[in-house]
Amino acid sequence: MSLPPGTKLGPYEIISAAGAGGMGEVYKARDTKLKRDVAIKVLPDEFASDSKRLARFKHEAQTLASLNHPNIAQIYGVEESNDVHALVMELVIGDDLSQRMGRGAVTLKEALPIAKQIAFALEASHAKGIIHRDLKPGNIKVCADGTVKVLDFGLAKTMISANAMSANAANSSTVSFATQEGVIVGTAAYMSPEQATGDPVDERSDLWAFGVVLLEMLSGKPVFTGETVSHVFASILTSQPDWTLPTNTPPVIRNLLRRCLEKDRKQRHDSAALARIEIEEALTAPSGDAMGVTEPRSSWSRALPWVLTGTLGIALFTVYLLWPPKPEQAKLTRVTLALSSANSLTIGGGTAISPDGRTVVFVARAISGTSIYVRKLDELEPRALPLTDGARGPFFSPDGRWIAFLRRDNLEKMPISGGPAQIVCQRRSVSGGRWRPDGMIIFGQWPDAGLWQVSSDGGEPRLISKPSGGNGVQRYRTPEPLPGDKGIVFTIFQEGRNSIAVLAPGSDKPRIIIESGSHPRYLSTGHLLYIADNHLFAVAFDVEHLQVRGTATVVVDDVNNGTADYDVSANGTLVYMTSTSPTAYNIVWKDRHGVSAPIVTQHRPYGSLVLSPDGEHFSVSISDGSSQNIWTGGIANQPLTRLTFGNDDYFGLWSRDGKRLFYTAGQNGSYNIFAIPTDGSGKAERVTQSPDPQKATSISPNGDTLLLNDIVTSTGEDIWELSLSRKESKPLIRTQFNEGAAVFSPDGHWIAYESDESGQVEIYVVAYPGPGSKRRVSLDGGTLPLWGHTGRELFYQTDSAMFAIPILDRNNLRLGTPVRLFAQTNSSTASISLNDQRFLMLERVEANKSFTRLNLVENWFEDLKTRVPTK
Repeated sequence: MSLPPGTKLGPYEIISAAGAGGMGEVYKARDTKLKRDVAIKVLPDEFASDSKRLARFKHEAQTLASLNHPNIAQIYGVEESNDVHALVMELVIGDDLSQRMGRGAVTLKEALPIAKQIAFALEASHAKGIIHRDLKPGNIKVCADGTVKVLDFGLAKTMISANAMSANAANSSTVSFATQEGVIVGTAAYMSPEQATGDPVDERSDLWAFGVVLLEMLSGKPVFTGETVSHVFASILTSQPDWTLPTNTPPVIRNLLRRCLEKDRKQRHDSAALARIEIEEALTAPSGDAMGVTEPRSSWSRALPWVLTGTLGIALFTVYLLWPPKPEQAKLTRVTLALSSANSLTIGGGTAISPDGRTVVFVARAISGTSIYVRKLDELEPRALPLTDGARGPFFSPDGRWIAFLRRDNLEKMPISGGPAQIVCQRRSVSGGRWRPDGMIIFGQWPDAGLWQVSSDGGEPRLISKPSGGNGVQRYRTPEPLPGDKGIVFTIFQEGRNSIAVLAPGSDKPRIIIESGSHPRYLSTGHLLYIADNHLFAVAFDVEHLQVRGTATVVVDDVNNGTADYDVSANGTLVYMTSTSPTAYNIVWKDRHGVSAPIVTQHRPYGSLVLSPDGEHFSVSISDGSSQNIWTGGIANQPLTRLTFGNDDYFGLWSRDGKRLFYTAGQNGSYNIFAIPTDGSGKAERVTQSPDPQKATSISPNGDTLLLNDIVTSTGEDIWELSLSRKESKPLIRTQFNEGAAVFSPDGHWIAYESDESGQVEIYVVAYPGPGSKRRVSLDGGTLPLWGHTGRELFYQTDSAMFAIPILDRNNLRLGTPVRLFAQTNSSTASISLNDQRFLMLERVEANKSFTRLNLVENWFEDLKTRVPTK
């Protein structure tokens, strides 16, 4: 189907044809709503008329839309209009790599940065379980500024076509055909051996295609050729590539190519991240090492330095006397800080560096719990600050003598040398804070919106600015004061996305200056730093006119989006935590002795694991670093299936009949409860409407009443009940303390919950619907209560062990003494089996020490000014 200029597809207006590909005609179009140009890929009629393939395509497009990465062309959505089915994508301007390679071999200096960005794109997609399947030069765009964009991620498997294979097989479009083993999808010359034989593909298939592309760039000729597709396949399966490469190709690149092009994928490179690191090693190595062989010199060129030595020596001595050398520039130094000799700390709660760049603080979890640790650069190991258990988000005072942090919803401060903590203000859930030279601390507040300030000596906070739309629309976070009282830059969280705004002095109306980003930091070099898509960006910033200048540049590849694990000292030392290895878990059964039996052994950043009422299925949230969604699986090691497609979806809770899942979703600036069919057959429906964050924790035996956690500033975390039939909610337990994790007993007559009213979190039980007084039932701390299905026990856990409380009398709930079942420090309880003999748990993978390194770069300002000019 051809679309002439001016054709309307929903809000999109066709401008011109832009080409054709294996998945249909491509057009340049204008988004009339957002006022931007996009690429429109119109699906072929034979594809769009197949309901099964079209449904599969839409599902894949939803998954691929989550790939938000600077080296991947973004998918904006699917448009259906006037019987036309189209994919709306980012419009990428530039030649594709096949056009560049058509002009001859790509030099090593040009090829390696291109290959690094391709590997970076594969690394991001593989982290989300998405395989490209059709990586080739025609799917790789090289923009004028050198940025690489990889196109058509994962769509090849949905584009199965019956087209005949081209006689020019090596350069054919994406081809696919049925085999007895399955379906072959890909472009012949770049297919892996397993694709050529119809076997299942995985990340290693992409690494093969990556190796072919890199080898073709450097050699200037095709790797696998043939007159027909069959001949090409025969070459892939039986022939070895021509390894003739430029003489200056580094050994690390030669080895990388050989590992990528191993025909036996068990021997093949399996990590795009490792490939990227090896390319970076070649790019950053000294020239003699990076570029391998040095060209031989003639006898005259070898003798010439000796002939000129006398003359040059006299001249240089004269120059030295007349123009003494400038002081040597401070050397850029990159180091990794050792955290502990036992390597037992798991980081992820914020980090900060003192103004003089000599002391780093960070939040980490050890066996004893979470605390703030201090690491001085002249000491070998960090030390834990006493009485900082549960703290997060630390930041320094301007003189470096104090740190402030959030703990138990209080903003506190403590001398860096140690000593008792002092409360600055209470019941304020701080979302990022900074300590100004005048002694004031400015901070965002959650769940309340707005920017606030309070004296570091204590007192009542004062509101600086608050969104006009109320708490449910926008939230202000992570403020950064500009020097000389020029204003404040900060993060605006709205509709599941972050942007950066500036608030001018005397104004209460901020102005957005960066559309996608968070956690800004202003530097004396004239740069603004911020985080987006797990990268640290730098851009020139005019502090006088409060305007961004020029284009932002990635200065650190991997930084944790969620907790802003980076900071910069006043003298130019950068500290940051990488985020390439989020905490990984297995899904396991644990018996009453603590012995584990795996259910799902694929290590991933799982969370909020819940067993279904029939005991045969479970739901679990999976984070990819930039978003979190809910998946479902079976305890018989069935494949996981994605259920939600939002940005922040978690805390699943099954309905009593197992047909719906209640969960928390972040939408329109609020976190409320939604429900979705567990078989994936319908859309999610909103259950609650509240400006306060909420999550469902339990459902009554009759399936009508939900217990909720509701978070407000005035009283903290409270327990509410919601009638699903009447659609009415009301507070059930609301005090000045934090209460949560409430669960119904099997008969619905009792509720167990946790509260911090005693100074630490303990488990309490109260009659439902009452009346009756509450009873504390845990011994020395306790969280996450669980009622046994048989009605004989109540379970809870601490940081170090699992406990069971015998129920001696069910009617009057007479309880025995808690009994310790097993030690556990690396797992969290989700549910209990129907016979009360096993616990479904997330077990942290000990081999994966996530966030166990601090990266530190000294004298970083000079490097930054070179890479990102401010003028």
